[in-house]
Amino acid sequence: MTEIVPEIFLAAPFKTTADDLIAHAPISFLRQLQRAVESDKTPPFSPYEQVLSNRFNSLFANRNMNRSEFSDGAQAAHELILDRYLTHTDWTPTPTNWIHFTNIGDWGNQVIERVVDYRIHSVRQRHRRGGVLSCIQGCQRQAARREQPAGLCPDLPKGQLPEADRFWSVTAYTPEAIELVDNPADKYAVASYTPGLKPNPNTEDGPVSIYMARQLPAGVPMANWLPMPAGAFNIMLRVYGPEGTIKANTYVPPGIKKR
Repeated sequence: MTEIVPEIFLAAPFKTTADDLIAHAPISFLRQLQRAVESDKTPPFSPYEQVLSNRFNSLFANRNMNRSEFSDGAQAAHELILDRYLTHTDWTPTPTNWIHFTNIGDWGNQVIERVVDYRIHSVRQRHRRGGVLSCIQGCQRQAARREQPAGLCPDLPKGQLPEADRFWSVTAYTPEAIELVDNPADKYAVASYTPGLKPNPNTEDGPVSIYMARQLPAGVPMANWLPMPAGAFNIMLRVYGPEGTIKANTYVPPGIKKR
C-alpha cells in the first residue's frame, strides 16, 4: 500500500521559498537560479537556450549592471507567470474557473506556459506519451478565497466520469505552496481507486459526489470526503492515462456547488 503525505513532510517548500526571494531578494534569487541552470543535474540546454543563458550571464556579471532593473524584471516575470496561470480559463467555449493547459510537455515557443507547467504543475511527461497526461488544474477562486461553508461539492455525472486507462484523482492544495492540505484524517485524495467510493443515492442520475469540507458531513461515506482547510485552497483533478474526451481535450469538469 502506498501512503500519501504532504510534500512538506519530506522536502522543503521550494515554491514559497522562491516566491519570498523574488519578492524580497530578487538578486539573490537570480544568483541561485543561475547556479541551478548550470548544474550537471539540470537537463542540457538547446542551442537557443544556451545562447540565451550565456547572454544573461554576461549581463549579470557586468559590474556596471543596473541591479534595480534586474530586480524589477524578475518580479515582473513572476507576476506574468502567475497571471498566465490564473487567467487560463478560456480553453472551453464557455469559460469556467477550471484552469487547464492542453500543451503540457509540448510547449513549442510558449516559454511562459513552459515555466507555469514546471513551476506550478511540476509535470514533465509529454501529453501523447500518456503519463500525467491531462493535468486539469481547478481553482474555484470565488469559493476558495473566503471561509468555507459547511461543504462544497463537485458532482461527476454518471457516464461522464473522467475516462482514464489508469485512474483519476481529486486533491486539495494550499494556494501558496501548492502543498497537500494537512488534516487529522490523513486523507489527501478522492480517486477512482478509492475503496468504497459511491454514487450519490439522493439524485436520479447517481453522480459521484465529492464532498469537500472541514469535517466529514453527516451521511456522507468517508470515501467520498475530501478534507479542506479553514481558509483558502485550490483543487486539482488529475487524469492518468487519459482516454476519450480527456485525451481529446474536450472534457470540462463540473462546477463546484455549496452543500
